[in-house]
Amino acid sequence: MAEKSLREFDELHSDRSVSNCPGPSRRRDAVFARAEQLEPTKTRSRPEPKQETEIYMRYQMSIMKKNLLLFAVSYFVLLMPLHGQQVVGGGKQGESTKVEIEIEISGVVKGFADNTKVTLAHGGTGAELGTALIKNERFSIATAAKDKLLAGLYFGTENENEFTVMYLEDEDIQITGEKGKVKFSEFAGGGPVNKEYKAFWLATQPDYKKRNELMEQQMKLYQKERDTTSAEFRALSKKIDEYIWKPHEYALEKLKEKPGHYWSLISLKNAMPLMERDEVAEYFQLLDEDLKQHPIGKAIEARINADLVKVGGTAPDFELTNINGEKIRLSQFRGQYVLIDFWASQCAGCRVENKRLAKIYKDFRAKGLEIISISEDNVKDKWVKASEKDGISWINLIDSNVKQASTNYNVLLIPTSFLIDPNGMVIEKNLKGSALVDKLKSIYGS
Repeated sequence: MAEKSLREFDELHSDRSVSNCPGPSRRRDAVFARAEQLEPTKTRSRPEPKQETEIYMRYQMSIMKKNLLLFAVSYFVLLMPLHGQQVVGGGKQGESTKVEIEIEISGVVKGFADNTKVTLAHGGTGAELGTALIKNERFSIATAAKDKLLAGLYFGTENENEFTVMYLEDEDIQITGEKGKVKFSEFAGGGPVNKEYKAFWLATQPDYKKRNELMEQQMKLYQKERDTTSAEFRALSKKIDEYIWKPHEYALEKLKEKPGHYWSLISLKNAMPLMERDEVAEYFQLLDEDLKQHPIGKAIEARINADLVKVGGTAPDFELTNINGEKIRLSQFRGQYVLIDFWASQCAGCRVENKRLAKIYKDFRAKGLEIISISEDNVKDKWVKASEKDGISWINLIDSNVKQASTNYNVLLIPTSFLIDPNGMVIEKNLKGSALVDKLKSIYGS
């Protein structure tokens, strides 16, 4: 599928991918840190946004125009290649050890002309799993897929389409819908995970709808007043915050009822970036043992147990591969200042930041600054293409699969950055734009 379609898919299925309005709560802070380029705080409160507000609001408006409802599925960050600020993790969602089987995805979707293309695509890589052409408003796709695989079903061309999402298991799925409302299509059949997901979707639709309405209201207010500090703007932020958390709250209550269900594991994974570590640990202990041993469960446990990389602490060493296949270690750069920047090709906020870093590197490279970008992409080609497009000329590494570096640095959202001094100590975290430039000037001189 086209990159645009994949990006929209991920935005639909991940709160992390739609960082937006400034707000008072840590839960929203985690979701929105990408657009505002601010560090998620440890408390329920946060500082007012001090930079990049215009960029953030323009980004928010572009998302609003798409009128996408948000959910929580996708890779454990960055996992899924595609978006604006995201969540990072290890263990691929939707993968299993079961043998591939053939299932049929079919349905009646009214309003589409004959020969409209229907594409079933892998939720993580975007790879086509099957295609069909609509005839008399009907379609049928036979596909071989592993159990519990997250997939998107697209109607239309690569540049203009609608889509809905499902989990492919060991049962056929029938869809009933109509053009313009494909994301609201009704499903019959499918396995237990898909049914749990659809039940979640139906139960939380009102929350997403209300959240979108509030965000539109806030956007109009911003367009009128250009002020994010007014009492009215703050009040809307607080309400938006509440409705962003409600679907996760619903899913976590279901986890308590069904601690052995795979969807409970996914629910915790999706909510984790918006929770305190102790909260995550509490829910993790409720899960059945086999889910704790699942790759996603192991990834959650690693995040719970990871030492927090704090300002004033030592930056963990790592060894990762660059585009040429060469192994690079952080410790190679001891004796100079290093900016470590975690990003991904699908992360809109990351791509904006790459452009800024290009100028910063040009201005400070000769003075001794080194930048190490660490991509969370799972697909190497997407990483390479994005790197070339963004003009990354500094150290550029990939942390795919095991997520070694992002786990050691406890990176749950991207972009996230750490400024390291010549002794290997973390001296700043998540400095962006002018704040980063000012810090570097204080180090190297104007």
